[in-house]
Amino acid sequence: MSFNLEKYLVENNLTIISKIREDVGEDEAGPSKADLKQTDKDFRDLYKKKKEYADLQKKVKAVLAKHAIKAPDGSLKLKDVAAYKKEVGNMPDRLKLLKQQIQQIETPETDTDEEPMD
Repeated sequence: MSFNLEKYLVENNLTIISKIREDVGEDEAGPSKADLKQTDKDFRDLYKKKKEYADLQKKVKAVLAKHAIKAPDGSLKLKDVAAYKKEVGNMPDRLKLLKQQIQQIETPETDTDEEPMD
């Protein structure tokens, strides 16, 4: 019977790759199932919010086109401000809120204590 050095090193985790795997395995446990479910929910919500945002933008543009006159310099001037405000309601506020929510999901803040790599 002969001695197989490679088999001995792999079985006893003495190779460089096995050390790396062991170090990574102990330090980083990976995401839990709850984290993965929350992420999936966040992305479903993101798509819904993006669709609602686009629909609201179309509605606001339609209301603006209905109540505005294009000036010779290219700017828009409202014919009847009160009617415009009544018809548009809280859509601009809802647009701002949706935009903030979308940005929060797309660019989450990292709360890790790790130092950035140079």
